[in-house]
Amino acid sequence: MRYGIVARPRACACVLALAGASLLALAGGAIAETYKVSNTQQFVEAVGKANANPGANTIVLASGAYLPSATQTFTNTTGVQTVEGPTSFPPAKLEGGAVEPTFAELVVIKPSVSVTFKNIEVSTGGGSGNPAIDDFGTLDIENSTIAGNNGAGVHVESGGTGIVRNSTLSDGLDFGLIDNGTTSFFNSTVAFNKNGGIENKNTVNLTNTIVAKNTGAGDCVGAATTGDQSLDSDGTCGVALSKKDPLLGKLVNNGGPTPTHALEKGSPAIDAADKAMCTTVDQRGAVRPDVAGTACDVGAYEFYEPSHWYKNGVIIEQPAPDIAWGTLTLSNGSIGALKCQTFAGGRIENPVGGGAGRGRFDAFFAYNCTAPACESVGGTPELIPEKLGWPSVLSIEEPSVNRDKIEAIGLRVLCAASGTNVEFNGSLTPKALNGTSIGAAPSKLEFNAAAGRLQSVVGTGELAGKMKLMGYEGQDLLQLKSP
Repeated sequence: MRYGIVARPRACACVLALAGASLLALAGGAIAETYKVSNTQQFVEAVGKANANPGANTIVLASGAYLPSATQTFTNTTGVQTVEGPTSFPPAKLEGGAVEPTFAELVVIKPSVSVTFKNIEVSTGGGSGNPAIDDFGTLDIENSTIAGNNGAGVHVESGGTGIVRNSTLSDGLDFGLIDNGTTSFFNSTVAFNKNGGIENKNTVNLTNTIVAKNTGAGDCVGAATTGDQSLDSDGTCGVALSKKDPLLGKLVNNGGPTPTHALEKGSPAIDAADKAMCTTVDQRGAVRPDVAGTACDVGAYEFYEPSHWYKNGVIIEQPAPDIAWGTLTLSNGSIGALKCQTFAGGRIENPVGGGAGRGRFDAFFAYNCTAPACESVGGTPELIPEKLGWPSVLSIEEPSVNRDKIEAIGLRVLCAASGTNVEFNGSLTPKALNGTSIGAAPSKLEFNAAAGRLQSVVGTGELAGKMKLMGYEGQDLLQLKSP
C-alpha cells in the first residue's frame, strides 16, 4: 500500500514532466514555414522539410513542370500542408512520368495527414491500378486540374476524406476519382475520362458539379450519395440535371492558373446551379455569378456572355471599334509648337489576303496638350477634331508597297488668351521601314514619326513619336461586358 501511495505521485510527476516537455517542444518547433521552389529538386526537398517541421507549412511552386523520380509522400500530422501554384497561367504542373517504379503513385497522403492542392495541375501520374494521388488522410483540391493521368486522378481510400472545389478532373486514362471514403464536390467538372468519371464505393456528395462525357463505365459507377443541382450526361449519377450534354469545350487555357473546360453558349449548365451553394469565384478566379442576382453555372467554369460595345445603353454592331493612340505635334507661325497625346477609335477591316486594314476613324480625342506660346500668355491650348470620320484607305505610292493613308483629317487649334484659331488639314501615310511598310501586317498599322504632315494656312504640323492602330488584336481594350 505504501508503495502504491509513494509510487503514484512519482508516476504523476513523470507524466506531467513529459507533458510539459512536449508542450515546450511543440511551442518551440510548431512554426509555419513557407518553401518557395522553382525546380524538381527543390520541390522534393520542400516536401521533406514540410514533413519534418511541426505545424502547417506551405510549398509555393513557380510556373513550370516538376517531375520527381519517386512518389512524394506527405506524413506531417500536425497541421495542413499546402502545395500552391501561381495565380495566373502558365501553371505549376506536377508530372508523374519520371516516377520509379513506373506507374507508381505520384503523391501519397498518409492517414491523419491534411494536404491542400491549390492552383496546381497534376498529370501523367499512376497507372496499372495505382492512382496519381492516393489519399488516406484529408485532401482538399482547389482551383486545380487533375488531368491526363495514367491511373485514376484521385483515390480516396477507406477512412480518407476528399474535397474538390472549383476544380477539373478530366482526360485521364482511368477514372477521374475513386471513392472508398467520403468525397464532396463543389462547382467542379469531371469529364472525358476514358475508364469512367466517378466510382462511388462509399460516400460521394455532388454540389453544382458536372460529371459528363466520361466513357468506359460511364459518368458514375454507383450513384452520388447526394446530388444538389449537379449534371450528368448519361443518367448514372442520380442528379437533378440528368442525361444532359453540358457542351464542354476542350481542356485549354481559358484564363486563370490552370486549364479548364469552357461552357459553350446554350449549355444547360449555365445559370442552373443551386444559388445558395455557389462558390464566389470559378476555377479561373472569375466572379460568380456572371450577372449579379442570378444563379451561378454548374461546374468549374462560369460562362460570360461575349463582350459588346454600347452607345447610350444600346448595343452597337460588331466587331468592336479599333483604337489608335500616340503623340501628335503641330506647329506654325501663329501657335508655335503644340504637342498632344491622342486617342482615336474607328472600324478598320483587314483585306482578304493580308495588307493593312481599311475603314475610317469615327472618334478622336486629344489630351495633355502643351503649347508654350499659348501658356506664356495665360491660355490653355485645345485641339478639336473636325470632319469626322476620317477614312483610312489603301494607297500605293511605291512599287509593291501597300500602305494605308488616313485622309480628310481636320484639326482646329484654339488658344483663347491669344485669340489664336488655326485649322490643320491633310493626311497621314505610314513610311517604309527597311523595305517593308509599317502597317503591312493584317492586324497592325503603325505611323512612325515621319508619317506625314498636316497643312495649315501658315505652316505644317508633323506627327511625332508613334501612333499605333491595332486591328483584331486590340479589340479587347475597350470592350464592355454584356449584362
